[in-house]
Amino acid sequence: MDYLHWLKAHPAMDPPSEEALAAEAHQAGARLRLAARTGDLGLLIDHLSQAYGQIESDCQKLILASYYDPTDRQARESFQALSDHALAYLTEYASLFSALSDLSRARRGAQALDPGFLAAAKSVGRTYDKALLPLLKEEKAAIETYMQGLDDMFMSKLSPARVKGEARRLLQSMSRDRRKRAYQSLEDRMLGFKSQLEVAFTRLHEVRRTLGQEGGFSSFYDYALARGGFTEAMRARIKDFRQLVQKHLLTLSPPIMTMQWERLGIQDPRPWDLMYPANFGLPTLDPQAFPLDEPYIKALSLIFPDGLALFERMQEEGGLTLGVTGEPGLDSVFSPYCTGAGMSGVLAANFTDLNRSFLVLSQIPQESLGSLLFSETGFLLLDQSDQKTRWPFPPPAERDLVHQLARYSMVFLSQRAWHLFYGSKTPYARQYDLSQLALDIPLYCALDEMEEFLCRARVTNLAVFRHAWNEIANRYGLAGTWSGHPGLVPVEDLWLYSPLLWARPLTGIFQTLAAVSVLATFPLGRRHQALENNFRRLLDLGGQGQPLESLIQAGYPSPFQEETVIKASFAIMDFLAL
Repeated sequence: MDYLHWLKAHPAMDPPSEEALAAEAHQAGARLRLAARTGDLGLLIDHLSQAYGQIESDCQKLILASYYDPTDRQARESFQALSDHALAYLTEYASLFSALSDLSRARRGAQALDPGFLAAAKSVGRTYDKALLPLLKEEKAAIETYMQGLDDMFMSKLSPARVKGEARRLLQSMSRDRRKRAYQSLEDRMLGFKSQLEVAFTRLHEVRRTLGQEGGFSSFYDYALARGGFTEAMRARIKDFRQLVQKHLLTLSPPIMTMQWERLGIQDPRPWDLMYPANFGLPTLDPQAFPLDEPYIKALSLIFPDGLALFERMQEEGGLTLGVTGEPGLDSVFSPYCTGAGMSGVLAANFTDLNRSFLVLSQIPQESLGSLLFSETGFLLLDQSDQKTRWPFPPPAERDLVHQLARYSMVFLSQRAWHLFYGSKTPYARQYDLSQLALDIPLYCALDEMEEFLCRARVTNLAVFRHAWNEIANRYGLAGTWSGHPGLVPVEDLWLYSPLLWARPLTGIFQTLAAVSVLATFPLGRRHQALENNFRRLLDLGGQGQPLESLIQAGYPSPFQEETVIKASFAIMDFLAL
């Protein structure tokens, strides 16, 4: 049975009406009061977790359907309805979560489930108070409209200022004149979209300021910390981490860009040269690598045989669908309340209740195959090991640190087997991937600093925002701030093209924290065994406990230590021969 037939046999459920949802929440509240007297809270929490788990499962099913057929209007409409339901669910149950966190008996029962459960329940109860629903709906609509605008612009809905589709293909042309024309076309679209983008963000910022005020917080920053389950201690450490990146990693960008211009033989680099890294083109797959599932299974047997059985079973059952083209396809459908964990063009999904898993690639660019495919592999392996951690609401955003650790660990472990995909171009593919990561680290740090500034801002003023961003961008040496590194997107507008800044502020930094921690294990040489052992311990922990504690217990170096950042910098310089 292939995955499409399986989806049709297990369709997503239709969300209940608002009245039915309210009645269910009222009934759950009555059960909570009874459980408080009897001390039997475990069953109620399990019931609520299953209800929220069903929403997540149905989201994944509809995302899978949209991956299989991007023109499936019914799947997209159902996804939108389910997204609205996910928000309604959180606001209807918010008072119950608040009550749950306040019960002394609940405190004993909940702590047995997972550390931090009660604090998370309290935060969800406060930030999704039903009185905030109109503002939350407006915030959600603004984000989704922005994402649609990115689609229309051929810009990624997942990565900052990344071009996709036909625009990407043309910007990677061997002909410099063709690349120039493609850039001019993109530039015209960005110019036409600029005023719409500014108006949309102005309104979103105003809505978020009001959310913070109406929610009883001193600013949207405090609201965002509570909604995401962030701790002040983590944010303070992130600030220190950004300073370490400025101290030790910013020096990598100039030599990386110099190597690209030398490969191209260009003395006057322009924006349309950025996506064409060498005069011999981009890393492409060896024709012998097709069909891709065969080298993929072989690669897993070489680099991580512990997880081989899961993926062999997926292959046998039709849950492994791998395909690439010369250009990326559409991003998955998107909503801040109903999202998949996948990247652009690739999705890993695990349906625990039905004992089915999927790994689907849909038209990703060949040069990105290695990193995207094995990133999702790492996520899926972690998700398989994390069966006990199921909450009746979104878990704290800091858990993304563990997810990203799993992703980057598998990406670097897999590079020993990339020859099965890229053949003679394997060294080039590895250099290309690491160069992109080295350039992304300062970018994500700069965006995190900008997101914090915007969340704290008590006045909505685009001129002030642009001034702050220009200072931040120059401090991190981003594309467009110096002559050797032109920007594809005008540097003054780059922050507006960051999807996470709109949809999930303060979360993008976890990618960088995880990348630095993994790089500091020196995974690119003979010492990959240390990373393999760390990754195995991370899976054994199964996502339990506090994220930073899990990182340390698994053996990864803390990204907040200066020595770790120095080692990450050295690993990049050593491999790229900078």
